[in-house]
Order: sequence, then C-alpha cells, then structure tokens
Amino acid sequence: MNVIEAINGRHSCRKFCMNQKIAKESISSILESGMQAPSGKNIQPWKFTVVDNSKLISEIGALCTYSKFICNASCLIFVYLDTAVSYDYKKDAMAIGACIQNMLLAAHEQNLGSCWIGEILDREEIGAKLGIPSERELMAVLAIGTENTVMTSRMKKTERLKLEQKVDFWYSN
Repeated sequence: MNVIEAINGRHSCRKFCMNQKIAKESISSILESGMQAPSGKNIQPWKFTVVDNSKLISEIGALCTYSKFICNASCLIFVYLDTAVSYDYKKDAMAIGACIQNMLLAAHEQNLGSCWIGEILDREEIGAKLGIPSERELMAVLAIGTENTVMTSRMKKTERLKLEQKVDFWYSN
C-alpha cells in the first residue's frame, strides 16, 4: 500500500471484534511510526500510555464520552503533551496531531481499526487511575482493535467535500 492509498483508505473505526489481542510488536510499531512525526525544534513533545488490559479498558471507557466503542477496543493509546519540554503550545499541539495521524496510518497498514478520540469526560480521573504525572496534558486517546467488518460494512462511508469547496485561492504562473 502506498502513502496515498493509505491516506485515502483509512477511516475511523468504532466497531471492533471483541477479545482480540494485538501483538506487542504491532503496538510498538504504531508508536514508533508516531514518533517519526515532525516537531518544532525536534523536541518530540509527546508521551504515551498504552493500555491493553481489558478490565482497565472497561474502567477507563466508563469515564469517556464514547464508552461503548472504547470498551470494545483491544488497546488504548493515550497521547499526552509533555509540558515539561513544551516550548510553544500551538506548535506542539500540531506536532502531536501529526504524531497521531502517523499512528492511525500505521494501524491501518497493519489492517487494524482505529479511532482518534479527543472528547474525554474526566481527564483528571483517567490520569489518576493511570498514574500520569501532572506535567502531562492528555491530548487524545486512540482506540485500536481488529475491525468488525461485518458491522462496518453496513455503515455508509463518510463523504468528503470537493477540493473546490476548500481551496479559496490558487495563485499560479
């Protein structure tokens, strides 16, 4: 699969097969791909917490807005901004976005479903449950698992707007 195919083929997955473990090597590969993202001054402002324990996933899922599909994921990757090394919040947030997109593409390349979750009900309680230091700001959670293709095949693919609707100006010679 080339990069364009991966970008165009990736989609958010909210229907996972239950009780399907993901190999530690696969999770490590996803994390390593995220770490290849660009960041200002190469400070790499991200930190990760990986949860692939089903009991803990259920407990954490109960603290999240989208608990139903989070609880069905095989793995959760918490992506934090390490404020101890941050130098520009906006630039660091963009770098973390690039890191997350790399991880989503890496999961897709491994035929795993994934979903980027930014709406989290109780960040502090999740941080306390996971023992996260106070200098880390939770930016997103990635739910990852084997996609339940029977369920997702029934869902309509989300349409994207046309390029012409998003390009205001195009200056050329």
